[in-house]
Amino acid sequence: MRIIICLFLAIVIFPTMLSAEETDGKTVPACPACPAGCVPEDIVQVYAFDPEKYEDSCPAGCADIRLVRSFSVEPLCYMAPLKLKPGFAEETEGDVIPASRRYNHTLNRIVISRTAIPLEDHKFSAAGYMIGLWELNGSPYKNLQIGLLSVIPAGFFAFVPTVHYSGKVADDTYMGAGVFGGYFSNFFSWDGLEAWVIGGSVESTWVIDDKHVFNLMLMTMGGGNERDDRGLVRWPFAIMLPALAYQYRFSQNWVFNLDMSVPLIIDDHLDETNKDIKDKFTYNILYGVRGHGGILFGDIGFYLPASKWFKNNLWKYFPLGFPYFSIGVEI
Repeated sequence: MRIIICLFLAIVIFPTMLSAEETDGKTVPACPACPAGCVPEDIVQVYAFDPEKYEDSCPAGCADIRLVRSFSVEPLCYMAPLKLKPGFAEETEGDVIPASRRYNHTLNRIVISRTAIPLEDHKFSAAGYMIGLWELNGSPYKNLQIGLLSVIPAGFFAFVPTVHYSGKVADDTYMGAGVFGGYFSNFFSWDGLEAWVIGGSVESTWVIDDKHVFNLMLMTMGGGNERDDRGLVRWPFAIMLPALAYQYRFSQNWVFNLDMSVPLIIDDHLDETNKDIKDKFTYNILYGVRGHGGILFGDIGFYLPASKWFKNNLWKYFPLGFPYFSIGVEI
């Protein structure tokens, strides 16, 4: 009896589904015939620029290809077949080459090292490191970036504006420089924690075969703080941070990052603190992967302070280093 019921349902339902597919197929419109430089709007996945803001000479149903960032995998309309020239045989579809610009909105920084590769014009990015520290960057003009370093206001306050200028100087070679300055404090005056900082950096970046990125950065900064209620006790300090970084893109959406730096502390008044920093942070090594998905991106990796202090006290608990993560958005 069950077999008879199943056969009956199959006989009734299958022709209905088949006819529905044919009906749906007939409702899909044919792609419009777009002239050179224009593509059907139905196959556009993401626009690089707002099409409402730009003049468009393409006919209705077509979009200027210069406004398009990416196309959908499957067209929403029927594409007319290509017509071969006389004397040529039909060929198979070639491999899709990943677009180099797909991950470029995160190339302004490896892990913590800033590069000389600018954001795209009129773009904005925000990245949060371990949730607490946030970096905001915008590109109002070509090669110019204006940003802000801050923290989530949970007991602490930080306001550090940044200005950076960079661009291409030769094939696959970029140069950049920037300055920053700001103020740190807490809301409860624990131990008189209050500091100001000012500094700058220069960078040189090389991109090879759209896969390998090499970056050199030299950052210097100095500042001071107010330590107690006797007034302003100046604590002049300076940090020079030469850094070497490398990035390898092994897929369209994933890259490997390696960031190495040597903090050089100049502090004439606090020799004990200076020695403590040198012992614990002789070399800084950060490594991990970064993934890209649409407008989102994020890092997962490890921070390894290569020093005798870390090896003798913490390495057995963190053999790969301290884990870190970040998450960001680009619009």
